[in-house]
Amino acid sequence: MGCYRGMVRSNYFAVNDELAFKTVIGLLALAEGATARAHSQEIDGVKKFAFTGDGAVRGFISDEDPNECDIDAFYHALQRVVAPGDAALVMEVGFDSLRYFNACTFIVTEDQVECVDLPEVALETTRKMLGNPEFTTVAEY
Repeated sequence: MGCYRGMVRSNYFAVNDELAFKTVIGLLALAEGATARAHSQEIDGVKKFAFTGDGAVRGFISDEDPNECDIDAFYHALQRVVAPGDAALVMEVGFDSLRYFNACTFIVTEDQVECVDLPEVALETTRKMLGNPEFTTVAEY
């Protein structure tokens, strides 16, 4: 039996409330009890923010059960601090004893959250390249 190991980082993006951003990141629970870290940097004259962590995103810890987390609540809270016209790209990679790899990006704007899953994108691209919409493969073992 393996042990999943994940890591997360975002791009640098503008926020509409620095304190609210730091609060959202401070409340974020990562796997294995890891802590997310907020970063800031001036880019093209604008102060932008990012975050990193040595664990997979779990979300906000539930008030009712400290063993449960709400990932949707985290992404909705992040939406409220992303500045209009900008986007947070929350990139996560992980693996489980080389049985499988995970790579996805949550794209968060002020009014939308979408997930781009690398294995799904790779499979769709392969199908297009081969001209075979039925192509399948096994990459988890």
